[in-house]
Amino acid sequence: MKCRMSVVVQRDESAFDVAEMNTATRAGSGRIPEHSFRRLNSRLALFQRSAADRQHWEARWSKGDLKHYLEAHRRGKLDEFEELFTRRLPKDLPILEAGCGKGQLVMALAARGYRVEGLDYAEATIQRIHEAAPELNVRTGDVYRVDVPEGTYGGYISIGLFEHNPDGPVAALAETRRVLHRDGVALISVPYLNRRRTRLLKRVNSVSGTKTEDGLNFYQYYFSQAEFQNHVEQAGMRVIECYPYGVHAGLARDSAFWNWLGHCRLFVWPLQIRFIHWCARAPRWLRFDAAHMLMFVCRHA
Repeated sequence: MKCRMSVVVQRDESAFDVAEMNTATRAGSGRIPEHSFRRLNSRLALFQRSAADRQHWEARWSKGDLKHYLEAHRRGKLDEFEELFTRRLPKDLPILEAGCGKGQLVMALAARGYRVEGLDYAEATIQRIHEAAPELNVRTGDVYRVDVPEGTYGGYISIGLFEHNPDGPVAALAETRRVLHRDGVALISVPYLNRRRTRLLKRVNSVSGTKTEDGLNFYQYYFSQAEFQNHVEQAGMRVIECYPYGVHAGLARDSAFWNWLGHCRLFVWPLQIRFIHWCARAPRWLRFDAAHMLMFVCRHA
């Protein structure tokens, strides 16, 4: 789904783009789509063959050499998160990554001296992490019922997780506030309803449940800045900063031209790398126009 640069990897890992969706689902195409966009609960939603359940994530994360993957993150590189994380995360209080997946961010932050731990419900993946990197503090658990007292964590990180609940992010945000220290900071990212996706929302058909007429399953929502900030405030927190990121990923997914260019043999790999790096340093206006993800920096209200 994405050109990955070290740890800037959200939980959302399905291979799709808006141009492909429009082609696969147009009338008369004769194709049964693997993915499709719909409007659910007034939001843009992605539906696909596989639901975003435990079995889905275990299958995705079972691929590859996990020990080698984690070793690559032992240098502590944070890429697009570098400036934001080092500026916001405390080193004198524990940090939780809720939905830690394969543990690459836990590894990178631990390498920098942060008191970080990871939590995920994918039990087999957590066991693989224990075997590959036993020094990492990761465990199986439920991000909706974290097994710690109130106010435990000075830092709370969730990257591409809350969008997968068809009931919305309210319950997860309430638990975030509960476990967050009174002086702590939460860094929460969700897929961004950018300009192109806002236009798409006006064109797609509505559904009333978590399955489409084609048998596709709900996978994730896309949130506008205003909507997600409202949910944060309802949970008793306030947003102190918004950080759009993944501009290259957003362009590749949402634009037929950029998707074509990414697969064009004329756009050779060294040029692609330069373009990816440029996107990571894109001006603020372009980030808010085309980014794939939007991170909300939150504190207690």
